[in-house]
Amino acid sequence: MVARDRTRRRRVVGYAGLWFVPEPDGDQAHVTNIVVAPDARRLGVGTRLMSTLAHTAIERGCAEWTLEVRTSNTAAQELYRQFGFAPAGVRKRYYENTEDAIVMWCHDIQSEEYGERLRSIAARDGAGGAP
Repeated sequence: MVARDRTRRRRVVGYAGLWFVPEPDGDQAHVTNIVVAPDARRLGVGTRLMSTLAHTAIERGCAEWTLEVRTSNTAAQELYRQFGFAPAGVRKRYYENTEDAIVMWCHDIQSEEYGERLRSIAARDGAGGAP
């Protein structure tokens, strides 16, 4: 999905992707990437993208979702924690064969509690709409 500048709709300010993995106990979603233009960071673009990904994964029937994040990217880690992700492991030298990645998981995304988390994020940040 693509996030566009709300005032200049042609300008792309971010994008994100999601893979779906079929599993017997409930499908999984894997965040492939989430990118926000440097001048659009801290403006809610990442939150809107993550909200859209979350709703997409839920609509597809996924039970959980996962991602990798650079160990140095503490801002992204905090965003992911807001969406219920928790560290579950490390992939050594994952990025450019130099920097480690933290593997993060979020389980039970079909639950009412997770739905409430998303509603709370949307109410706080206005992230309920399309990116």
